[in-house]
Amino acid sequence: MCEVWVGAHRHAVVVAHDHVDGLHASIVPKPSDRCSSARQRHGVAAKKPQPETDRRTKKVDALFTRWDRQDSPGCAVGIIKDGEFVYKRGYGMADLEHGIPITPQSVFYLSSTSKQFTAATAAVLAIQGKLSLDDDVRKHVPELPKYDKTITVRDLIYHTSGLRDYFVIRLAAGQSLEDYWNNDDVVRLLTRQKGLTAPPGTEFRFPVGAVPQPIVFGDRVVQSY
Repeated sequence: MCEVWVGAHRHAVVVAHDHVDGLHASIVPKPSDRCSSARQRHGVAAKKPQPETDRRTKKVDALFTRWDRQDSPGCAVGIIKDGEFVYKRGYGMADLEHGIPITPQSVFYLSSTSKQFTAATAAVLAIQGKLSLDDDVRKHVPELPKYDKTITVRDLIYHTSGLRDYFVIRLAAGQSLEDYWNNDDVVRLLTRQKGLTAPPGTEFRFPVGAVPQPIVFGDRVVQSY
């Protein structure tokens, strides 16, 4: 189960898979997202801690003491109880070179963690009738080429789209994997590919299919709702 946002509403989504019927999902209503912070650092105001909260704060802080320095990478911590944040704080630095600390608002590159949230959100939208998992992906990303066999939203979720590995494409184009790139750059590379690695729906490829799912589908479709 995971929590996802659709529009202004938060849902807990249970997503399951079986080999007969494929993707199943159900929505579990969640409480309203009134996030009250027990403590925040770096100039963010917080309520006066209560004894229990203060004890919890000290225990959590003690776990991250070794990383809570200006010369160390770190992490952001959030604790949710009954649908509300009861604690959130950043420890250590987000950027050692530029002296940028980690805060509860720091944005992290989630990489492959993005996939399950994209898939869960697609399941919510399908349940709400806003899209079909069997939609032609070109309905949502029309600039993708039209291949001999249609790539569906389901193909992107299951990593069976046949879309080529964008890492390989970038290297073939003479780019370094350390060069700056964004999601639009990936889409532009994919739209230039006249062929696929395999017909859609016939071959599971990971991580080849992993990046197009959150980038191509997540950016263009999920965020539009």
